[in-house]
Amino acid sequence: MLLLIFIVYLGITIRIGKKMDALLIYQHDEYYDWWLADGGHRGMFYIPKGCSVFASLKLSFGKHKNVPDWVEGDIKAEKLHEEIVSSIKHFKFATYVYLFSIIYFVFLS
Repeated sequence: MLLLIFIVYLGITIRIGKKMDALLIYQHDEYYDWWLADGGHRGMFYIPKGCSVFASLKLSFGKHKNVPDWVEGDIKAEKLHEEIVSSIKHFKFATYVYLFSIIYFVFLS
């Protein structure tokens, strides 16, 4: 059972990583100057040339609900950003379920 919960959790993690990478690719291709201004961050699977791990860490601790300036007014970017915000809610829920499952199966069963 714990393995099944882990597989679902891993699937959600990969799904959100791909959505974030889609927004990153769009930013890198269409708004390159903004990508550089953000520090040249990288994604989970998409690693552009000249990217920075430190910029990625800095952005990962930011608030994802805030819409970046370059996203406003761009329909495709707004849709991708909205999907990411929604996915983060699912990710948080899945994280709680996974952690409580570990606690239950390891310590209480």
